[in-house]
Amino acid sequence: MKPVLLEVDFHDNPTTAKWIIDNKPAIADAITRALVKTFKLKKKVAPAPATGIKDLAGTVKIIYTGADGVNARKAPSFEQDAVDHVVKAGEVFTVTGITTDGQFYRLKSGLFITTGDKFVAYSKATPAAPAFTEYLVKVTAYALNVRKGPGINHPIATTIRLGQVYTIVGEKDGWGQLKSGAGWINLDYTERV
Repeated sequence: MKPVLLEVDFHDNPTTAKWIIDNKPAIADAITRALVKTFKLKKKVAPAPATGIKDLAGTVKIIYTGADGVNARKAPSFEQDAVDHVVKAGEVFTVTGITTDGQFYRLKSGLFITTGDKFVAYSKATPAAPAFTEYLVKVTAYALNVRKGPGINHPIATTIRLGQVYTIVGEKDGWGQLKSGAGWINLDYTERV
């Protein structure tokens, strides 16, 4: 094999050095293609390691700003033939799993993306709050103040009377929010119907 001297550019120039750093994957790919073509080499493809997928819920945001972007892959492999398309900085994807070796996130689309923290930022999914089920209450006090917020420190909006029935659509700290929008009542002075 013939010796080869490769020069990318002058790295002593700060602007050029930053460009080289930001474009390492594209530069490496271009050099590899040039060597394969020049020396008529056959690419040896290593078999993809057997890897499982663990469930994981969250999102991943592309933070890599290099012009070459980040590869979304058809399989959890760094091989070039696994690339489906390129994604750019700012794009956000839903994560449904992670490979057991920790190298790739599985996306909702079925594609895979690197877990490298120079390329992506992962955010764990927060479970959705369970939906509130409204219910009816009957007033057990002779007169009950309806307040503009959940607590006695909120102004009185109106007063309701013994035996009247109301629909509660939310709760906070022992107070119930009236469906009518009139305000909040202290649930200690009511009973469920």
